[in-house]
Amino acid sequence: LLLIVCIRIRMLPSKIVIHPYYNPETHDYDAAIVEIKTSFQGYDNIAPIALQDAEVPSDTTCYVAGWGLNNYNRRTTPDNLQYATLQVITQQQCSAAWGSYATPQVICAQQNNNGDVCKGDSGGPFVCNGKLTGATSYGGIGCRGRLPSAFAKVTAPAIREFIRNTAGI
Repeated sequence: LLLIVCIRIRMLPSKIVIHPYYNPETHDYDAAIVEIKTSFQGYDNIAPIALQDAEVPSDTTCYVAGWGLNNYNRRTTPDNLQYATLQVITQQQCSAAWGSYATPQVICAQQNNNGDVCKGDSGGPFVCNGKLTGATSYGGIGCRGRLPSAFAKVTAPAIREFIRNTAGI
């Protein structure tokens, strides 16, 4: 992931709701809603984001951000928020890489030679065309883009309904 200069803000959750169909072995339905105790108001670098409302075509350039490892072998974490651009791939390409793990609740993307998701990025935003398209779920060992990264897909009906019902939006 590339560098974004910002200040890390820690906020404590008051409630965490995990998708009722979540499977920790396959990572299917890998979605949760985290309610935060404190307000987001007053932070210039925190803003709401719209949920993706349409399927995103393959080859779309999207962004991912996170605080995960920036060196898998050394297990080092960044001081600043990192981001990378990824290209959405087809469901068939995702299935070829991940087999039965590539369910309809997953959207996959391949690195664009400038970084990828890594351990610790899970739950982070996957943004396409300015809308939240997914939440980081899993990727290949070593974080080097040999396999596509997978994201919980917010346009999947069961995930979208879970988000809307749990968050009340």
